Amino acid sequence: MRDKIIGVYNRSVIMTYVGILSAFTGIGFLIYRSDIRNAVLCLIISGICDLFDGVIARRCNRTEEEKQFGIQIDTLADVISFLMLPAVLLQYLTHTGVIPMVIAAFYILCGVSRLGWFNITTEKNQEFFQGLPVTYTALIVPVYYILTLFVNGFNFEYVTYTVYLLIAIFYVLNIRIPKPRGIWYVIFPLIAVVSIAVLIVR
Repeated sequence: MRDKIIGVYNRSVIMTYVGILSAFTGIGFLIYRSDIRNAVLCLIISGICDLFDGVIARRCNRTEEEKQFGIQIDTLADVISFLMLPAVLLQYLTHTGVIPMVIAAFYILCGVSRLGWFNITTEKNQEFFQGLPVTYTALIVPVYYILTLFVNGFNFEYVTYTVYLLIAIFYVLNIRIPKPRGIWYVIFPLIAVVSIAVLIVR
């Protein structure tokens, strides 16, 4: 049966696939129900999946082909989870029109450039990232959205544009960001859990 189907379908990539499905579900929440809150929840879940998919994969006994497939599928997942979902989300956090479309396009182009650069430099840079990783969007955007929930009577439209533009610029800005290790695998999930709890209760 494995000779009949291309691709890898084992526990080394299961979290990546779950993250993709979560992001797709988030886009569906926006398009069919205009449900921002659940879309943000899906973004957080995709972020958690991305945080741990590499950890799980490294603990698996993989062939070189499976390792290379994992690298490629992870990048494709990032495009859907942390570029497309946030770009669609921007349309619902603000008013539809030319400005959000242009900003979303700029955001996606910067994100794709950052992912491409990461793919060709990841072996060289073991201790740090060059530019802001696109996966950090799963932390920044939800925290920003939650903060807006606690402020009434203020129009966040242009603030949201600014946040997205800054994220996009930091994607391609040549700065060094240390790769998460140790305690950060506790801190990031903790922030995610707190964010999920606030979104459910609020």
